[in-house]
Amino acid sequence: MATFRRPTVLILAGVALSVALLFGLWIPYGDAAVWPGFAGSLAGSLVAFTAALYWDRTQRRQQRLDDEADRARAVGDERSRE
Repeated sequence: MATFRRPTVLILAGVALSVALLFGLWIPYGDAAVWPGFAGSLAGSLVAFTAALYWDRTQRRQQRLDDEADRARAVGDERSRE
């Protein structure tokens, strides 16, 4: 559980910062274009983050499978030598 704490805090801090910037920009510029820009940027960022996370998890899973296959191969080689 501790391994998920830091990314979660970073994501929540990023969302809080983006909302604070949204209101900070909306007050002086106060245009209706701020909200669609915010929604589009947030959606794009979430899609990019989700795609990167999926790719990373897939790579880790494949690496784990490759490591297990290497270990099984090594054990099989050891047994065949005996």
